[in-house]
Amino acid sequence: MIYAHSANANGDWHPLQEHLASVAKLAGQFSNNLTWQDEVRLAGLLHDLGKYADRFQARLKGQDSGLDHWSQGAWVALTEHRAIAAALAIQGHHVGLQRANKDALGRMNLQGLTQNHPFRLALR
Repeated sequence: MIYAHSANANGDWHPLQEHLASVAKLAGQFSNNLTWQDEVRLAGLLHDLGKYADRFQARLKGQDSGLDHWSQGAWVALTEHRAIAAALAIQGHHVGLQRANKDALGRMNLQGLTQNHPFRLALR
């Protein structure tokens, strides 16, 4: 079983698949059927994608620390779905809002990201 969070006060662990599906559903509900509802759901579904990694699961057991578990989802949103708002929302949820102007987006090194990103390497 892959988990989203370590055990709560009752000793219950939260399965990651359930967490991501719940966040996607709630995000869609909060969007009030606006035109960007699908992108909102996508952000919810991908926001903790990196928690599927073995190292993150070890972190939940106190065996590792300081891992980025969000940029994988932002990368998939941006490169696979061309969902810029979802990618920025995922990053913003974890590290604060990023600038979304043309200059800031133009400085993103997608070539380096797609070649060297750990999630991309794991797919090979």
